[in-house]
Amino acid sequence: DLLHFLGYSLGGRYLLNQLLYGSKPAEQITLIAPDGFRSNKFRRFLTSTWLGNKLFRWFTRYPGFVFALVETVYRLRLISKSRYRFFFMHLKSAERRQTVYDVWMALRKMHIDLTMVCKTLQSKKTNMLLIGGKFDRIIPPEDLKNFCATCDSSDYGEIRDGHNLLRQRNIKAIAELAFKDAC
Repeated sequence: DLLHFLGYSLGGRYLLNQLLYGSKPAEQITLIAPDGFRSNKFRRFLTSTWLGNKLFRWFTRYPGFVFALVETVYRLRLISKSRYRFFFMHLKSAERRQTVYDVWMALRKMHIDLTMVCKTLQSKKTNMLLIGGKFDRIIPPEDLKNFCATCDSSDYGEIRDGHNLLRQRNIKAIAELAFKDAC
């Protein structure tokens, strides 16, 4: 029986951590637009500094100023349309803002050593498939491709979309990439 783990975005960071520190090895790990392949200085500031955490908590409760700021920055073309949409998609409701706050705070100390990931994949005889979005600006496909170029236990697959790969239109392509050797 094949043990296969699948993670998306921050779930990818979680599975990378489980690969490094968990006890149950998988034969295959598929990560879709996974976080953890690039350091996010903004997220580190918000979750790991006193001032950043105070601002993050304040924004979670009183988002009006930040929404207006992001709207202005977008109109000045200082951030891309995809980042603008990503921001509002994930933060428009109080419940979503609280969820983002809780998840980011829970994962703030989960730093991923990519050299150790590659060594662990090889030692546990685990294969890893990274699936990226060709137009993803949140998790750039170049980061995933660069990792695969240096780690023989990993492969890369790409879908013509942005970061939000878990859409109905992408499910067949994801399944074909993730389970191509299962049949």
